[in-house]
Amino acid sequence: EGEALYLHKLGVHPAAQGQGLGAALLREAARETATRGRGRLRLDTATARPRLRAVYERFGFRHVGDRVVKQWAVSLYEYPVGRSASDKESQ
Repeated sequence: EGEALYLHKLGVHPAAQGQGLGAALLREAARETATRGRGRLRLDTATARPRLRAVYERFGFRHVGDRVVKQWAVSLYEYPVGRSASDKESQ
């Protein structure tokens, strides 16, 4: 409770891929995480999708584990973010 926000789904239309939109969306998610005073942005993705996993890793997400959800193998990722200035001042 209160330590992380979770990115549930991120998608970029194939016609828009390769234009930096995914990274822009991840930056916005990290900004929102910090604004809400959370220290981490987390997500999970299919273990069997190495190209997608590489996108998250290039952005700076750290692989923190793997698990099986129902029959699906997923890899867990975490991205540390700074808290916003207003949150730091209120502590």
